[in-house]
Amino acid sequence: MITIQRQYSLPNCVLMLEGFNTDSDPSSRPPLTTLTHFECHFANESTVIEGDRDLLNALAQQVHAQAQAILSGVDRKSNSPVKEELRLEPVGQDTFLLQIPRRLLHSPEEPLQDLKLELSAVQLFDLLEALDQLMEDTQTLPEFSLRLRPLSRKEVGAGQGLGQQVIAFGLGVVSLAAVAGIAFILPTPEIKKPEPMDQESIPSEEVIPPEATQPPPDAPRPNTPGDTPEASPETSPGT
Repeated sequence: MITIQRQYSLPNCVLMLEGFNTDSDPSSRPPLTTLTHFECHFANESTVIEGDRDLLNALAQQVHAQAQAILSGVDRKSNSPVKEELRLEPVGQDTFLLQIPRRLLHSPEEPLQDLKLELSAVQLFDLLEALDQLMEDTQTLPEFSLRLRPLSRKEVGAGQGLGQQVIAFGLGVVSLAAVAGIAFILPTPEIKKPEPMDQESIPSEEVIPPEATQPPPDAPRPNTPGDTPEASPETSPGT
């Protein structure tokens, strides 16, 4: 019996599985049909989640249910009448509290109490992506699946959460990409350099000397309003 390992790595989460294949398969990548142990590591977090198939099933169920609640805006508390042993609940705007009972944990040292771990939104969605990659891998736990209850129309209509923000963000990205694609397709306008003008085509200004604008010395000066005409010698009195 050969031990088989699988790893699904994301920037903020690494999911590692270990098990074996009950059937003899000489292929280069034999399927992992029986899980004996798994680990989940998070970035910037020293706590490691370790367990077996029971913990993996409960973790995947709660992570997908919480992601469904975030995207639909439906409160999971009103949607989960049965108290779950493994709990995952939002405790802030971008923080989620994961609580795992002691009996589901497997580690070299026997845990003395339940595990409580705060996950950020990016850690949670990277864990979701790792679990999705696991379920899409036909060579690892082929029968692994989830049982999620679909939301009713009433619940979907009442919930307005992150889903609309994700849609708006997606439309914004698509619009930006479309504009960028159009700008890439359009030809670059050709810029023509200005041609130098000939000296003959440049209009010249005629300079008029100041003497040409003054009247000749012997020309009579026109009368202006307010001037008093002088009497001539012939009309002066006493002659």
